[in-house]
Amino acid sequence: MNRLLAVFSLILIMALTPPHAHAEDGLVIGGDVYTGGSAPSSVSAQRDAFAYGVSVNLAGQIGKDAHAAGFDVEIDSDVGADLYAVGGSITVRGNVVEDLSVSGFTVRLNEKASVGHNARIVGANININAPIGGSLLAAGGKVSLNAPVSGDVRLSAGEIEFGPAAKIQGKLTYSTENEISIPASVISADRIQQVPFKGSDLMRDLRETMPEDISFFWPSFFGLVLAFLATLGFFLIVSAVCLAFMPSLVDRLRQRAVANPGMAELSGFLGLAFVAGLVPVSALTLVGLPLIPIVLLAIFALWLLGYLLGTYAVSTRVWMAFSSDTQLDGSMAIKLMVLTAGLVALAILNFIPVIGWLINLAVMFLGLGSITLLTLERMQVRNKATPARQAAQAASEEIEAR
Repeated sequence: MNRLLAVFSLILIMALTPPHAHAEDGLVIGGDVYTGGSAPSSVSAQRDAFAYGVSVNLAGQIGKDAHAAGFDVEIDSDVGADLYAVGGSITVRGNVVEDLSVSGFTVRLNEKASVGHNARIVGANININAPIGGSLLAAGGKVSLNAPVSGDVRLSAGEIEFGPAAKIQGKLTYSTENEISIPASVISADRIQQVPFKGSDLMRDLRETMPEDISFFWPSFFGLVLAFLATLGFFLIVSAVCLAFMPSLVDRLRQRAVANPGMAELSGFLGLAFVAGLVPVSALTLVGLPLIPIVLLAIFALWLLGYLLGTYAVSTRVWMAFSSDTQLDGSMAIKLMVLTAGLVALAILNFIPVIGWLINLAVMFLGLGSITLLTLERMQVRNKATPARQAAQAASEEIEAR
């Protein structure tokens, strides 16, 4: 799990590097390879490989671990150690020497693939056709097993199927809505245990696979999903309105944030501190008390706009680093897609204790700082223009008096 979250941390770091720093076959640092985009990536890494994009197709020889994140992920590489992948659709065709940990809407382990040790899979539709040398933990809507497993198996799903090539050497513990008939060729009856199917079973299985330092952050699965979708929808509606009615202003703010991120971060902190300081100041007088709700609403609005703008700036920076669209002149749909990817990545980063929260806070300060700098700039221009207008008005009055 920590490895999956590390993918998104590295994406944010790569966003701050110049576009020309990325070679066509990826950025190589200390034997690790970082690559992104929608084109197939033939990567040979001495150590670890990190792949990110809307569509990821990873091929080549990976010396140690492989990490992949995207909406459509295909792994053809032979991985020398562990494989970590997250996405909408995940297909694995390569050989994984050690452990496999993947999560996606659809997960497929091809018959040409293999897993040397343990496999942990979460998805709505899971098809396992590759032999597994260790244990198997799978949870989802439907799980289909059609390959031998050397160790113990734990399955939690609404529907479970076994193919003709399925063979379990260890024990089988399964939870499903309906009782199923398991052929003797798969496993003997004395090594099978059925437990009642409950939503909490799936969450318990997930917690058991997570490190202890982050397991207590894991809330109810369905509550988490619903809250995330509702928040994401609200963020996208606000973003779509801003992009539709203020496209030039949004682009100007984005460019300002990317051009000088250090100054933007500092300005964002000072701007938020100034507005937040109005709350105790307003509470000191009876006249200011009615203004407290307005100040609190302003703080929320600034936080929201700053977070969305910061996420948009970082996401578009990543997009332009890995695509030919260096100015992001695409349609509204492309801009919202890029923003959605950034919001999802930052939401996942929140599960990293302390560090994840600090990264999200830094993104908010980045966007808020750009807004603060533009506001100060316009105030300065207006102050310079005021004496000129006054002088022009005085000259006009003098002419009229004559």
